[in-house]
Parts: sequence; structure tokens; C-alpha cells
Amino acid sequence: MDSKLISKYRAPLMGAAMISVMLFHYFMDMESFVDPTSALFLALRSYRHAICSTGVDIFVFLAGMGLYFSFSGKEDLRGFYSRRILRLVVPYCLIAAVFWYIRVILVNGQGKRMLLKNFLFLTLFTDGVTTFWYIFLSIVMYALFPVFYYLFQKKPLRQVSFLLILILCFAAIIGMDRMWNEEYMKIYICIHRVPGFLIGIYCGKPIKEGRKIPLWAVWAYILLAGVFWYGTTVADTPTSVWHIALGFWGFAEMLLLTLLFSKLPEGNPVSRVFGRIGKYTLELYMIHVAVRNLLAATGHTMDVLGPKWILSVVLVFLLSIGFHECYDRALKYLPSERVR
Repeated sequence: MDSKLISKYRAPLMGAAMISVMLFHYFMDMESFVDPTSALFLALRSYRHAICSTGVDIFVFLAGMGLYFSFSGKEDLRGFYSRRILRLVVPYCLIAAVFWYIRVILVNGQGKRMLLKNFLFLTLFTDGVTTFWYIFLSIVMYALFPVFYYLFQKKPLRQVSFLLILILCFAAIIGMDRMWNEEYMKIYICIHRVPGFLIGIYCGKPIKEGRKIPLWAVWAYILLAGVFWYGTTVADTPTSVWHIALGFWGFAEMLLLTLLFSKLPEGNPVSRVFGRIGKYTLELYMIHVAVRNLLAATGHTMDVLGPKWILSVVLVFLLSIGFHECYDRALKYLPSERVR
């Protein structure tokens, strides 16, 4: 398998991961309204157990890989941070400001101080408010990326640095789960994705160079990741270990999707649709979680494939596409080196 295929199909992979996340959230919301003895409940539960939130693990891997692609060659720190601010921080500020005003001020009747705490991610650590946790994690990892980039670049320290940092990361996660479980439960959704970012950064170099991966090794990894994840599911394992296994299973799903996209004819409608969705991933994520949160906060429960759910999905896509296109048009007035 040519590792460049992961880069080639990055947009369809992002689109498939985004749909996976939206379905996961939808099935989570549906389970409490469906008869637990029905076939539909079994289907919802099966999806949640087989796929779960692995779409996010695909996101973080591809984000780490994308950072490597963006930075390597030029290695322009100022330009790198300018692009990250324009592409991530500014859209977050625009969308989150509107969302938190509606959620905190209009719905909850709380003050501006609480709005600011939510906006600055402080409630992630104090109250476990995880609405935009992915944005917080992305900002932190983008800020630290140059450090990991240089550590993972130099031979022979490249492999040693990567393995040491990854092992320390896993050890810190498991240790926090065991010793500070209350704090761990507030931020586990966030800290468990740090290894995925690191793996994506590390793999950026061989993927960009187009190194070949024996097909037997790809299938062996998929099998071992599946066994590891299934083993932690049926056994009485700590939450942290289960989430680590889930992350590795998410990477296996990414490889499976890559193989699938590579077997489809060039320009096929499936890849084109997922690729189009992948173009709006950031906006879809933020607006999806915002709309879902507001619907739950205002008591609008979702009916199974009913008009509320359909309208919410249509609204999320329209708002995401509209925001993306308007923001992209505004960015054209800036010098190109600051944007790309």
C-alpha cells in the first residue's frame, strides 16, 4: 500500500469521519427514546459499539499529518501561526461567541462572566464542559507543533523521541485515570486524542515521502487493533485503557476507508461527496455541536428520523457551507501567504 494514499484521500476521509461523528451523536440521543427490545435499538447500540467516536481519532491523525505537510519545506513559523489563527482561532471566535451568547445569556440566564469562562475553555477543567473541546485541543497542539516537528525530524533521535513521548503520554493518561479520576473524567475526551495528533505528526514524513507499507502489515495492524479494542470492551479494563484501544481502532478504520477509496474509480460520486463534506469539516463540527447543544438545552428532543432531526441536519449543513464560503471570500482580501 502506498502511504501517500492517506494524503490523497484526506478530504474524503475527513468527510467520512465527520458523518461518523454526527451519526454517533445522533444514535446517542436516540437510544433513550427507542424501545430497548426493538431491532432499531440493537442497530443503534451496535453502531455505537463498533464505530463509537472513532471519527474524531481520524480527525486528529489527519490534522497532525496536515500540520507536517503545511510546515515542512518552508518551516516558516510566523506564516504557520498566522495561517492557524486565521483558519482555526478566528472561525472559532465568530461561531462560539454567537453560540455562548445564546446558550449562557438567553437560555441559561447567566452573566457575561460565565460566557467568558465558557468561551475561554475554563469550564472544560472546572465543570467538564466539553462542547468545543476539539478546538481547545487543536489550539494547544498547533501551538506545540513546531517542538514535536523538530523532535521527530532528526535521525537517530526521531524514533526514540517519538516512542518516548508517546509512552509518557499513555502513562500520564492512565496515571491520571487511576489517581485523579474526578479531574480525568472532566477532560478525558480531550487528553485521549493527544497521542493521535502525535502519531499523525510523526507519520507525516513517511506519508509525504510515499513510503510503501506491505499490504500484509496493514491487515495485520487492522486485525491486532480490532482484537485489542474488542478485548478491552469485553474485559473489565480501566476507562483510559479502553479509550487508548479505541484510538488504535480508529486508525484501523482510517486504513480500511483508505483502501476502500483507493479501489473506487477516479471521480466516483462516493469519494466526491465525502470529499465535498470534508471541505467543510471544521465548520460542520462546530455548528453541529452548537445546534445539538441548543436543541437539548431548550428541550427539543429528537424523533427517530423525524422532521426535527432532518431540519437540524439541513440547518447545520446550510450554516456551515454559508459560513465557510463567506469567510473564505473575506480571506481573499488578505495576502495569500498568510492564508495558505
